[in-house]
Amino acid sequence: MTWVFRKFNMKKSERKVKSTLHRCMLMALCAGFISSCTNDPTPAALVAIEAPDLSGTIWRVEAINQSGVVDGSDITLQFETDNRISGSTGCNRYFGEVAIDAEEFMVSGTGSTRMACVPALMQQESRFLTALQDARRYELNTAFLILFDDIGKPRLKLNRPEPTAATGIEPLPQDRVDPQTASSQRYACNDEMNVETQFVGPDTLKVVLPGGEYMLMHERAASGAKYSGDGITFWNKGLEAMLQVDLIAYTCRLL
Repeated sequence: MTWVFRKFNMKKSERKVKSTLHRCMLMALCAGFISSCTNDPTPAALVAIEAPDLSGTIWRVEAINQSGVVDGSDITLQFETDNRISGSTGCNRYFGEVAIDAEEFMVSGTGSTRMACVPALMQQESRFLTALQDARRYELNTAFLILFDDIGKPRLKLNRPEPTAATGIEPLPQDRVDPQTASSQRYACNDEMNVETQFVGPDTLKVVLPGGEYMLMHERAASGAKYSGDGITFWNKGLEAMLQVDLIAYTCRLL
């Protein structure tokens, strides 16, 4: 009987030890859980996100308000220096200013030439300029630029076209004109008429012809400074220029 009693006491003692170990492990787990809940984690360092540098890039509109554009129309958005933009509406040339940061996109001070086009292009132009003015946010990747309004609706989807032969070719120094310092210039064209030109903005040239005044917008060109609008093209190449009015070309020289 003595042996049985001792064996029974040993089993009982083992059960007490195991029970005590279980309680200690449970208490340790609870203590660790409470500690993890009460100790605030160290906040991650905030990383400032910089706005992308879009200067010098040209984008082509492929959708307005999630609808495609008129076949054959070429609507563009070009980002220039000093937060300026310009491009084609598919009918007229336009210009303006843009403010871009890491999250926001806002266009202001827009203007355009006033050439009349077929109704479909005029209506599309109105939709495009309205969508551009309503843009407040953007998403950007290597292929697309998407502009959203203040309620998150996609207004414009643009793609980045493949570079052409003229893309990336800088004008020669003698072809560059500083609109801040340039005064009016006069040209004699085909010895038939005199033409006066004057900058009224970084990318806007006023051309005075015998029939009136016209506002022309800057276009990309392989060389020289090319401006067009209202059926008129003026291409300055140093001391000479080419003027085209209603498909009639004139060779001009600086007076």
